Amino acid sequence: MRRKSTKFALLLLTVVGISAVTLALMSYNQDRKFATFISDLNLLTDEIVKKINSNPTSTGVVEAQKILGAKKADLKKNLAELKTISGSQVSGEMLVRFQESLRDNRAKISNLLVENPAVMKALKEDPQFLVDMKNLMDDYKSIIK
Repeated sequence: MRRKSTKFALLLLTVVGISAVTLALMSYNQDRKFATFISDLNLLTDEIVKKINSNPTSTGVVEAQKILGAKKADLKKNLAELKTISGSQVSGEMLVRFQESLRDNRAKISNLLVENPAVMKALKEDPQFLVDMKNLMDDYKSIIK
């Protein structure tokens, strides 16, 4: 009888161990999806900021809009997929990084309007620049809402 209970205990430990490893691997895989999204969003945001800061005109905003347009659908699709992942499948650290990334990238786009004197000047002097910037910002925000 003792031998059967020992085998059962070993079997139980094996099942629990395999389950733990499986859960850890699933969490790692989900964390990688979040990390990829964060990286893609950071790159996009930096490209937009760089484009507008280097060319603070309506033309620069239109070029930035094209960059956004080329990546918008994929980012929206990826974010929609991330929203279906249970919080228990992602590490707490990754969820914090994700939220910080969304906040920081929104701030980078919003700060475009106040950090570059040339952008501030264009906002005052060129009505089309203001319209184009509003459209760009609204389009950007639609990705991460």
